[in-house]
Amino acid sequence: MNLSNLWVIASIQAMIPLVALLIKIAGIERTARWLKSNSNTHYLPENNNLKNAMYFFQTQRKAVANSLWRGNCLSRSLVLHWLLHKNGVNSEFRIGVRSRPSFKAHAWITFQGRPLNASRRALSDYQLVSDYKLYEPSEFE
Repeated sequence: MNLSNLWVIASIQAMIPLVALLIKIAGIERTARWLKSNSNTHYLPENNNLKNAMYFFQTQRKAVANSLWRGNCLSRSLVLHWLLHKNGVNSEFRIGVRSRPSFKAHAWITFQGRPLNASRRALSDYQLVSDYKLYEPSEFE
């Protein structure tokens, strides 16, 4: 594992509990604005591809699997969204709910309409309630 991978893993492992705490203190929108202000995105079209999106998603999975604090779908999705945009990958942050058999909410990230951290089958149960525009499309054109 190279130094770059270790840095990404360490960043993820530090950010997930921080983001979870910030969500509880400040709420989702303020936390998302803070993440955006700390992303310093320098968009490069060659970085905006499925290969890079999957690399960061898989790296996050490894980081979470080897972490004491795994977070929940909301904190993990916000961190993944931040990480992708920080590295020039234009992703979308989504929140959905379902009411049957019991009420449940879920957050996930998509890249060009494809869910990264949830299966299409799992998401078929959720009604999209929010498509947070944390990063405007103009930032990635």
